[in-house]
Amino acid sequence: MATLIKAATPILMTIVIGAVISGVALAGCGIWLVYLGSQGEATIQLLGQNIKTTMAGIPAIFIGGVIIAAVLRASLKTVVDIGGGEEPKE
Repeated sequence: MATLIKAATPILMTIVIGAVISGVALAGCGIWLVYLGSQGEATIQLLGQNIKTTMAGIPAIFIGGVIIAAVLRASLKTVVDIGGGEEPKE
């Protein structure tokens, strides 16, 4: 079991770091668009949330945050699955 965890660690780290960098870059671009005052009507329905805005950067910030949260949650679940531990009850 320890060999499997050691083999999967570099792959998981690469995926997590890449996704977090992508999420931060997308959120950073959204902040830049808000700073520039870019206008554009947008409506996003994602994960039970509904966002309607006229600023073009707000949806980019939201999507960047969702990417980071989803990848971190999935990677932690994968670590638990590989390690054979039990998932915490919600």
